[in-house]
Amino acid sequence: MMLAEQVGGANGEERMRQAGLGYLEFASNNPELFRLMFGWMPSRDIPELCEAGDAAFAGLRGILEDCEREGLLTKSVQEAGLMAWSAVHGAAFLLIDKRLMLGDTEPCAQGVLERLHEGIWSGIGRR
Repeated sequence: MMLAEQVGGANGEERMRQAGLGYLEFASNNPELFRLMFGWMPSRDIPELCEAGDAAFAGLRGILEDCEREGLLTKSVQEAGLMAWSAVHGAAFLLIDKRLMLGDTEPCAQGVLERLHEGIWSGIGRR
């Protein structure tokens, strides 16, 4: 599962980091399925794909709601979700399409997440 990595994180920020990594790894390891679930073709006609995509977003929302309860967010859950989902989702497509221009010969999920997390968290969270 895309967000399975977030289980057991020490705090909301760490759970966000783990969820982002799980999402990027899922995309990297399953590019065709990822494209079916989230690509330009409407997945609404295939209930299983739709449910999997909705579950991924629901998992992120749950993590953000935990972050809000922990007093870690500077944005609303809705705003934080938009920022985090957009950044990681876009990076996932760039990663699987080999369109990331990071100077690496072959960017990996972990490397991409490390570059993204600090920027995302500084925009939505407090330490």
